Amino acid sequence: MKNISNIEDLLSLDNNITTRKRNPIIAIIMTLIGAAILAFTLSKGENSSMNAILLFTGSALFVIGLIELFRKKLILYHSPSGEKIVCKQCFFSLEDKKMINEYIEKKEFDKLANLSSNNNSKIMAILYTTKSMGYNVIQLLEYIDYQYTPIDEPIVK
Repeated sequence: MKNISNIEDLLSLDNNITTRKRNPIIAIIMTLIGAAILAFTLSKGENSSMNAILLFTGSALFVIGLIELFRKKLILYHSPSGEKIVCKQCFFSLEDKKMINEYIEKKEFDKLANLSSNNNSKIMAILYTTKSMGYNVIQLLEYIDYQYTPIDEPIVK
């Protein structure tokens, strides 16, 4: 295996991973509907509770549509199963390192998530997994000099 220092490099080289672009049509429609509601409400010029509700609804649709337009556009999929791959980050204390390695060896990622803590988090685990847990890639990183640096190579299970 090549010397791969981070998990993103491994995912980009894996032939079982495909990327698909997110379809922006829903975000565009939400933005346009929100803008139309805002334009209609503001052109009426009345001060009624119905106008306030329409103004709020139009603003919400417009803002959510804009946010969706600029969200991450690529989605990772596991080619053989066709399942979507999601990224999870868990944080652990340094004292849990031995137990973390045991859970990774046994492929017990649900127990790994239960072990996760936020206080004194010196270790971060990045896990890319499918919903059925059929494809898992995990890498441990340690917090050194104000950044997380890889402890070991990414592990594919």
